[in-house]
Amino acid sequence: IGATTELTSVTVSAASQVDLANVSTTGAVAITGTNIDLNTAAIVTDDGDVTFTGAVDLEGGAASVQSDQNNDGTDGNIQFTSTINGGQTISVDADGGTVAFDGAIGGATELTSVTVTAASQVDLANVSTTGVIAVTGTNIDLNTAAIVTNDGHVTFTGAVDLDGGAASVDSDANTDGTDGNILFSGTIDGAQTLTLDADTGTITTSANVGTTTDLGAVNFTAATINLNADIKTDSAGQA
Repeated sequence: IGATTELTSVTVSAASQVDLANVSTTGAVAITGTNIDLNTAAIVTDDGDVTFTGAVDLEGGAASVQSDQNNDGTDGNIQFTSTINGGQTISVDADGGTVAFDGAIGGATELTSVTVTAASQVDLANVSTTGVIAVTGTNIDLNTAAIVTNDGHVTFTGAVDLDGGAASVDSDANTDGTDGNILFSGTIDGAQTLTLDADTGTITTSANVGTTTDLGAVNFTAATINLNADIKTDSAGQA
């Protein structure tokens, strides 16, 4: 859709099943369906919001969503209102817009990797992959989130807030001895417990933890733990 000449917008108002390949628009992409298949799909818009209302499956190959293709500073938001499943990679780029994953990612079928390249705000619930999880945003909210990967590195580039409940990150969920590292490059705040498990990998926090709002507790497990700034909690967790 829009491969030769971009459409101004694409809307699917309702369907039991929606199948999409590549989509290119200057404005909004709004897809509503009980189930939505992205078939090796690149979904791109110059400035519009991109919304998937319904469960999303990744089929065939890697999927990507970009909401500021023309890089003009007018950036659309990207929202997935439900689950995302499928043994493929998903990459999302909202530039100065927001990214919201409201449902679990990889809960039924693990994704191979999840990447958020840029956003002003990223909201995450549970994420499960076999490989890398790399999230970049000015602010990143972990909403009672369990972030797990079998073997990949997990990287949060930006300030992280813990919202709703306890958050956890596990970079060797399958306990096979091939362990990813866990890196937080920015601050971490929120009155919740944070549990990190890198097994034989490395945990690194590069900025203050609990500076604005003390964490409830921290529990860190790894072969190497690099704490490069202060940690403040309301209780005696362990590191």
